[in-house]
Amino acid sequence: MTFDDVRKFALTWPEVDDGTSYGRPALKVMRVSARD
Repeated sequence: MTFDDVRKFALTWPEVDDGTSYGRPALKVMRVSARD
């Protein structure tokens, strides 16, 4: 499973947005983030 797979799945949830964190791809859930 790649980060892109996780990203596609996570973006189906409410209040999830994608972006970057310290120059890396990240998923942001409200104010918490997870990054690659």
